[in-house]
Amino acid sequence: MKNRKINVGIIGCGNVGSNVAHFLLEKKKNSKLENIILAGIAVKNTNSKNELRQKLEQKFNLRNILHIGKESAEDIINNPEIDIVIELMGGNKAYDYILSALKNKKHVITANKMVIADYGDVLFEEARKNAVGLGIEASVCGAIPIIKLLSSYYNYGINSISGILNGTTNYILTQMKNGMGYKRALKLAQEKGFAEKDPSDDVSGNDARYKLSILASIAFQSLIKPKQISISTEGTEGIARGEIPLIDILDIAYNNHEGFDVKFIAQAKRTKDGIEAKVYPMLIRSNHEIAKVNYENNTIIVDVERMGKQQLIGKGAGGEPTAYAIIQDLFDIIDTIAEGKEPKLIYPYRRKSFLKITRVGERKSSGYIRSISPEVPGIFKIKSEIFEKQGISIRKMEDLIEGKIFEDIVGTETPDIAYIYPTTEEKIDSALKEMKMHKKIKSILYIRKFEE
Repeated sequence: MKNRKINVGIIGCGNVGSNVAHFLLEKKKNSKLENIILAGIAVKNTNSKNELRQKLEQKFNLRNILHIGKESAEDIINNPEIDIVIELMGGNKAYDYILSALKNKKHVITANKMVIADYGDVLFEEARKNAVGLGIEASVCGAIPIIKLLSSYYNYGINSISGILNGTTNYILTQMKNGMGYKRALKLAQEKGFAEKDPSDDVSGNDARYKLSILASIAFQSLIKPKQISISTEGTEGIARGEIPLIDILDIAYNNHEGFDVKFIAQAKRTKDGIEAKVYPMLIRSNHEIAKVNYENNTIIVDVERMGKQQLIGKGAGGEPTAYAIIQDLFDIIDTIAEGKEPKLIYPYRRKSFLKITRVGERKSSGYIRSISPEVPGIFKIKSEIFEKQGISIRKMEDLIEGKIFEDIVGTETPDIAYIYPTTEEKIDSALKEMKMHKKIKSILYIRKFEE
């Protein structure tokens, strides 16, 4: 079995796909690639603007293996000579292709976080039935081998996973800390290729929610679907719960002054009531290890029972880092084939969610509340009374105009800042709703504080 030729087919040849193809065709300095043949590449059309793909087509004359058109993916899936299918087309349509490939007894590798988060249990069950592998390392955090780490540690008992899973938002928040406004920081991220033309999935928390769903399901061996993970854009209209486009450099600067950074953090942890899973911009002490990771980089801290904390840092996206993760999964599957063993299936395909996911209103959080009002008598007192009515204890409350801290940032209206002690999210929500109903109070923002 060790010298057997292994045929690989790729579905999708964009940024990641072309980097994977380049790796397989060049076969540089790796003996494991000697018996691998790139037997087919499925693409929608020939008019690719991808420079690497164009160079590969010219250098290696890919006409004989290029399958073009709407049915090109089926050509790869139904080819009896192909052993391993690498799916890199993206989107939910890929679910059908992955499922068909598994049913055809082909090993599959994918970087598709949406499909794995939504249908991972179904796909891993199909992989089990057909005794084939399903590699998903590239679906979360590019070249950071977090899934391999979690699959090694979940039997020991994982207490929590916390970190930065989205490079786009980390880049934007880093630039805002440097004094750049949100719109300018986003534009710069787009120019550098760190943000999509439509960044809504990134800045809303949806992208990180899909990733956390996968990581939490593996870590706790219980299915945790994306909709069970709370994100900042869900809640009462008109109240910002840390949505990045509504965070101002005032908020960043003030919290830096108080010893905090603002980071977009994904966290899933065991509590006495079940699993708490969330993706929010959060206040985190500036000397914390997560706070030190800047620009487009990702980081994940895994807290393992009796083993302590393990931190991984690296590039979370991009063609080369993601292609690296794909190749690592490919090597694992090649080893499985060579040794004649059944692949290790890490997803909890046999277990539906048996761990309780705590409701947002039941949780407690502390954090930072900012609201803006015109300079009228008594407005500061009104806000204080709203907090008191809801039983919210205030650690610190300050009128920034009177405080004279950031005169160059604040305008003619008065931003009031309040740091609150741990309180149920239900009480916080009630207070924010009451503030919103007041005609003189606007631009309400709440940013939670990170808790281990």
